[in-house]
This record gives sequence, C-alpha cells and structure tokens, in this order.
Amino acid sequence: MSGRLYNNLVALLPQFRVDPNRPGKCFGEFIRNNLNKGFPEGERSVKVDVKLWQENYEALRVLAASTDQKRFPRRYTSTATGITSEQCSQAIDEYLHNTKASEGDRETSITSALKKWLNI
Repeated sequence: MSGRLYNNLVALLPQFRVDPNRPGKCFGEFIRNNLNKGFPEGERSVKVDVKLWQENYEALRVLAASTDQKRFPRRYTSTATGITSEQCSQAIDEYLHNTKASEGDRETSITSALKKWLNI
C-alpha cells in the first residue's frame, strides 16, 4: 500500500517545481523534503503513516489540478497596489534578485522597491 502511495506522490512532484532562487522558501522543495522524511527508504518504507500521506496526496492532487481555482474564479484582476498580479510578481522577483545580488546595499522595504519599479 505505501509503495503505491509513494509512487503516486512522486508522480505529482513535477507539478510543484523547485525554485533555485528561493532556497528554503519553495513549496516544491518543502514537499520533497517531507516526502524524504516520511518515506526514508522510498517505496520500500515500512513505517509510514498511510492515513496522513493519503490525505496529503489528495490535498496535493487538488492543488495540482487547480480545482478550487476553477470552481471559484477571481472576479477582479487588480491587486491592492492597483497593478496586476503578474506585474506584482515580477517586481517582487526583481527585488529579491537585487537584494540577493547586493546583500550589503539592501532596499529598506519591498514597498520602496515597488515604487521604484513603478516609477512612483
């Protein structure tokens, strides 16, 4: 039973990619680390909390299929800042990249980085 469950979980992993720019903060990395702890011997692991991992599998499957996003679509495309979520994501990625590149010369806040990016 746990071998098949392990294989099902491993089949879901490609849908949760690991972001090398965010080590320790990436959901894909978190899933992989917990899977390695829960199944230390891979599909041959014996002492596995099958009920817990079955629930985790169902939750990850729902996330991967975007079930809730399809059932409850967003009505608004803007965010609290007035820009789209894609623009906000791009600004945050640039901010994180810049702060990682120059650890000594840090921006004071993400808000100031957004203002700079938006030329406000």
